[in-house]
Amino acid sequence: MDTAGDGAAHPRVLLIEGNGPLRRFFETILGEAAYEVTTAEDGNAGLTHAGASAFDCIVLGSPAPVRSGDVRSTVLEQIERLAPELAARVIVITSHVTGRTLLRRAIRMRVFAVFGKPFNTAVFARTVADCAARRRPASRFHAIPPPVVTRICEEESVPEEW
Repeated sequence: MDTAGDGAAHPRVLLIEGNGPLRRFFETILGEAAYEVTTAEDGNAGLTHAGASAFDCIVLGSPAPVRSGDVRSTVLEQIERLAPELAARVIVITSHVTGRTLLRRAIRMRVFAVFGKPFNTAVFARTVADCAARRRPASRFHAIPPPVVTRICEEESVPEEW
């Protein structure tokens, strides 16, 4: 869809973030980079959008919970179960609260990139651009201590690189 009136299609990004100030922060970064952004305030809405439209990149706030009946899970778990091919277009934002479990799943799923907090916004913008263009980023892990990544990769028998 042409959002700038220049005839060019802009990459489509699905942003799933439940925290209002963080959602606005990401919307600002993505908007400045001229992405067409669809925003979901919770995991269920995010999955609905992901199932209804094609996106070049999905930015997933941590942990983006979803509920189906009495079962509680995360968007990442649902993607793994329903559409594992989407993992290659997911950028996960994590924190010290959800870090280890989410990081373990993200590494195993081989998501596009994982950002810890705080992180460099210019690096984030470049990584989203790489994801939208289907280019591998220089690094998959940002603001996460390398020994943590190495240890989890070894435990999961998954290489750190693609």
